[in-house]
Amino acid sequence: YYWKYLGRNQFESRIAPPTFDTYTNKTLYDAIFLLKRKLPAKALYYFSKLIGNQKLKSDAERYIDALDKCNMIGILFSHFANVEWIFETYNIYQVMQKLPEEDLNTYLLEVKNIKWKEYFINYAYGIQKFILREDVEPPFEGRGNFINTRPMFLSDLMFVFYKGKFQATREHSQILKMILQTDKVRIAVRTLAEADAAKSALSEPKRLAIQQDKVAEILDRMAARLNNNKMRMLGYIIHKAYKRMYEKVVINRGALEKIGQLTEKKEGNVVYCPTHRSYVDFLILSYVLFAHKIKVPHICAGEDFLNIAVVHSFLRSSGAFFMRRSFKDDILYKAVFYEYVQLLLSDNHSLEFFVEGTRARSGKMLSPKFGLLNILTNSYFC
Repeated sequence: YYWKYLGRNQFESRIAPPTFDTYTNKTLYDAIFLLKRKLPAKALYYFSKLIGNQKLKSDAERYIDALDKCNMIGILFSHFANVEWIFETYNIYQVMQKLPEEDLNTYLLEVKNIKWKEYFINYAYGIQKFILREDVEPPFEGRGNFINTRPMFLSDLMFVFYKGKFQATREHSQILKMILQTDKVRIAVRTLAEADAAKSALSEPKRLAIQQDKVAEILDRMAARLNNNKMRMLGYIIHKAYKRMYEKVVINRGALEKIGQLTEKKEGNVVYCPTHRSYVDFLILSYVLFAHKIKVPHICAGEDFLNIAVVHSFLRSSGAFFMRRSFKDDILYKAVFYEYVQLLLSDNHSLEFFVEGTRARSGKMLSPKFGLLNILTNSYFC
């Protein structure tokens, strides 16, 4: 646990990645320490003096100093390492018998009840926080980093295939058929067909068919085409990119567990409303949910993304649906959008949208836009 924590929360002042080895023979330990640590450190030091690189020389001196300290710690704690001391627990058990139940739960005197994972991780955190004075997040306050930046064979492919939550979705043709049968869309289609009567000599069935074709065009441009395989491909690309871009991604594990339970209960929809500071916002949320096997939400995105070749296809396949920036005067578009969102909700999909409506380029919160929020609340209160 200790070294796993250090692998994910590496010291800022580290000279080299931390490693941990144990040896049962002191002679073997001394020989390996000399060959693997001291001789390479000395060689690095003399090499730095030859090429005259001050930074390399400084790092080599620090490395030698760190090795000397490690060796001294090994000597000082040799009695523990070689199990030369015997620890009696008789007095502790006597104390335990006299303590009330409340104190026994507070003071962990029984080693079997100690949560050793938390103990070792808190120990590593204490070194990083209070000895090295580094700015790190508390490991057991519902937070933690889950990006593993250590190179492992096929680790990225394993991440993609073992993470993610399979999501069933309707065929696009079925969605279109259901949208055309909704009251709001039928009223909008009939209203526009009647409005065209004065300007067109076409019969009523043909005018209705024209409006229904427009519904199909709107939905074709708007709707998501969730594809689990393409979503995994995008997850692989994002995972590779984030490992290079970020040292860590800090999450609230307790909150994620609650969200996961809510999505599994199917008692209602989960709606995510993150702030919108950059284009990373919606990607990072979906990435975190994907990594924890929680349903990735359908994201409401602006139609601007449809102008970005290839990208819009991956976004659509990962659950994004697209809306115009403004459509309050277009009764047909408004009806189709409303019913499409209602259909997603009735199918128990999670949704994500930005209340601000657009990206805040100044870094400050923008005034909220209530359009989509009204549509979502209508499904519960109307």
